[in-house]
Amino acid sequence: MSQPLATSRLSLAQTLGVIRSYDCWRLSQYLLLGDSQRGCIETLGDAKLLRFQDVGYFNRIYDFSSSNVNDLGCILDRYVTSRDKQYRYGVELIARHDFDLDLVSEQLLSFGFRNKGMVARLGLNLGSQLLLVEKCRCISSGRFKFRHPDPSEYEAVLELYLSGFGSPRDHHRQAMINMMQLFGHPELITWCAFDNKRPVGLGMLYLQQPFALLAAGVTAPEYQNQGIHESLIQLRLADAKSHGCSRIAAWCESDGQSYKNLISQGFEVLRNEQVWKLPSQR
Repeated sequence: MSQPLATSRLSLAQTLGVIRSYDCWRLSQYLLLGDSQRGCIETLGDAKLLRFQDVGYFNRIYDFSSSNVNDLGCILDRYVTSRDKQYRYGVELIARHDFDLDLVSEQLLSFGFRNKGMVARLGLNLGSQLLLVEKCRCISSGRFKFRHPDPSEYEAVLELYLSGFGSPRDHHRQAMINMMQLFGHPELITWCAFDNKRPVGLGMLYLQQPFALLAAGVTAPEYQNQGIHESLIQLRLADAKSHGCSRIAAWCESDGQSYKNLISQGFEVLRNEQVWKLPSQR
């Protein structure tokens, strides 16, 4: 079952709102390229529907609530691709802050949804957080250098991103074309850890003042457990605060290493919840 909490000054509603905003912003950038029919963002009642033919991640429904349950069949019809006549990438549901998907588990199972594990939604009040950047400076002065990537390094940075998140190799070229559109926007800041000239860790920060989001973090496998991820968290916390943000959100798999690192930096769990996803029919 989900475990909603209301003890953080960054509420669960605000946390889910900034996560939704980030995904909508990214998808809107991708849709500026090429065929506009590749996907769309639309509102249906309380729910926000994201669809994209290139990447499975974006086929998700935000703010799903009890008001959408009776219309779930009609909603899912929008995700059947005209080319494949099936759910090419599957569909993930993300519940509204005041709703628990487990309450309608029988209905979800009847539509083919499956439980795909647990995720945690976390928040942090930056005003009360002691930002210990000395650790970052110490590491940066040693083997690893932490900085923003140069345009000539974007491709290597995206290769690290895509490999770290398990993207199939044959999808990398198209994914890079899409993701190149994200660099250079003031809303999204990328920090990287470099070993000599090789990017070995990255962390993205999405700004929606007064809120911010730790958008993505990944470390090359052979460089894990060396403090890179923790340092990238610290740098982004300090960066968010310097841009006038007072609260910051994050989400990750429950009880994974990222979860442990975020908790160690002062993040508070707002909700642990089951991931309900309609599997791909490909």
